[in-house]
Formats: sequence, structure tokens, C-alpha cells
Amino acid sequence: MSVIATSRRGDQAFFIAAAVCFATIVLWGFGFELDELRHYVSFTPLVQAHGVVMFGWIALFFIQVVLVVRGRTDWHRRLGVLGAVLAALIIVLGLPTATVASRLGGDHLPRGVSSTVFLLNAYSDLLMFTLLAGAGLALRAHSAWHKRLMLMANFPPLNAALVRLVAYLHLTVGTATLRATLALLFIAIDTIRHRRLHPAFASSAGILLANELACDWLAGSAVWARFAGALLS
Repeated sequence: MSVIATSRRGDQAFFIAAAVCFATIVLWGFGFELDELRHYVSFTPLVQAHGVVMFGWIALFFIQVVLVVRGRTDWHRRLGVLGAVLAALIIVLGLPTATVASRLGGDHLPRGVSSTVFLLNAYSDLLMFTLLAGAGLALRAHSAWHKRLMLMANFPPLNAALVRLVAYLHLTVGTATLRATLALLFIAIDTIRHRRLHPAFASSAGILLANELACDWLAGSAVWARFAGALLS
């Protein structure tokens, strides 16, 4: 078996593992609320649509990885159009869903998180998703960049499932730390395998880190307090 073929098989296994990991986290996290999800009619149409789109994104990522592994890049490209539509819907539906949840407060927010902090995290996650998914779709002709950027685009929306895992499993680690650790694990594995840090991972990790630092600063600032207050009033 040639070195190129071995490397390709390794990449396929890596991205399959990532897709399985994302799907497992989402199903596990929301599995704790299975009884509530069964009574989906109790949710508003906005929340229902948001949930369907988010689950659809994770499912599509898994399907797209499987299609590439099976050599069906023709179908992968066709479904890429659906991916672009879902990405746009995540943004369009995510903004009002986060705003309404912040206004309602209480059980609509993660335990111990204020409305203003939740809104900041939700908006910043949507911004990061927009940047990473947008860049991944724009660079779809460059496979090495495309697949790594699309992998990293899954981390911002993964926050909702991780918040539930932390809460229901009573984990002592914070959601941000858990998400960063998982992202660094994927980056480290890819770097060790290829003996270099791919610029797609380097740039996306830098963007996510800058976002975390910016959120930490903004969370206690008067500027964000006034902005969030205006949105939530």
C-alpha cells in the first residue's frame, strides 16, 4: 500500500471518528431531555424549527463524511447545497431563538447563567459558526482546507449539547474548557499524523480562542450590558 493511500485511509478514519464524536455528544446531551423532546408540540414553532435545523446539520456532516469515505464525492457536492442552506438557517433561526430565550430566562437558560451572558455566548457562537462554515464552503475546491474548516465549524453549535452534559453529569469542568479540550485533541491528532499543524486548524483555533477572550472581556463590560439590556427590554 502506498504512502498516499495510507494517509488517505488515515484521514478517512479521522473524520469518521470526528463525525461519530459530534453525533454522540449531541444525542447524549439532548438524550437527558428525551421526555421533553417527545412532547415537541409544547415548544414554539421557532424552537422546533431551530432544533430540526441543528440536528439536521450534525446529521448532514456525518452523511457527508461517509459519502467521501465511500468515494461518492458527486453526492457529497450535491448535498453541499443543502449544507449551505442549513448553515444559513442556523444563523437566521439562531439569533431570534437566543434572544427570546434570554428574554424569558428561567428554565430557558442553562443553570447559573444570566440572560446577558447567555445572549453574548449565543451570539458569539453564531458569529464563529458563520466565519468557519462560510470559509469552509468558500474553500470547498480545496479539500484539505474545506474538510478541516467544516469540522471546526461544528464546535460553536456543539455548545448546547455540552452544556447539558456538564449539567446532567455534574461535571466539574466548564463547558468552554470541555469544548476547547476536544478541539485541541482533534487538532493534535491531525498534527501528529501529518507532522505539521495545518493552517486551517491553526487559523480556526486562533479565531475560536480570540472569541473566548473577547467574550470574557465583554461579559463584564458596560458596553455589552447596555447593548444586551436594549435587546432584552
